[in-house]
Amino acid sequence: GCGATNGLARLCHGLPRPLAGRVVQCNVDVKVRLPETAELCDEIPLIINALNVGSGCATNTRLRVQLPEGLTTLDGQSLIEIPVGTLPVQGQKAYTTMLKAQFPTSYTVEACITADRDCYGTDAASVAVVAPDLELTAGAPAEGYICTNIPYQIRVANNGTGPARDVVVTQGINGKFKITNISGNGKFKDKRVVWNLGCINPGE
Repeated sequence: GCGATNGLARLCHGLPRPLAGRVVQCNVDVKVRLPETAELCDEIPLIINALNVGSGCATNTRLRVQLPEGLTTLDGQSLIEIPVGTLPVQGQKAYTTMLKAQFPTSYTVEACITADRDCYGTDAASVAVVAPDLELTAGAPAEGYICTNIPYQIRVANNGTGPARDVVVTQGINGKFKITNISGNGKFKDKRVVWNLGCINPGE
């Protein structure tokens, strides 16, 4: 403000301008992606995204994934640790790791992300690993008349959870029998009947 001194002079003084302050907050997040289903012999892609969703730079960022029993990396590891380092504001980094399953079931993979100043986040995803389970039965009547047709039936069933691909059934025939008819597009050659059944889906 201003004031008068003996009416001769004006002395003015002012306060300093307010100082502008900005508070930033560290906040990190992680996103995990897996395919909905995979076959037992497939390599399963695990995609992990590390994100900085805060208003400040995230430092010393790390990812950690503990795989469930029966699921490993291609080199047999069950623990994945990734040093992400520094993530700028709105920054993100993506990582892909190929996994393999030891038996068919549903697997849930959980990942956690940490950074300095107690930043922390988690996410999880699941994949259903399927596999075929083929059952083959074959047989004929216990007795039959000579010089008459005797039915011999082969049945193939897939009792598993995944498709069985490129299925081939082979039946050897000894010299005491003569083939009179073959169903299912079977081919007789070199004393064998071969059926190329292609793909048999679960339940078929």
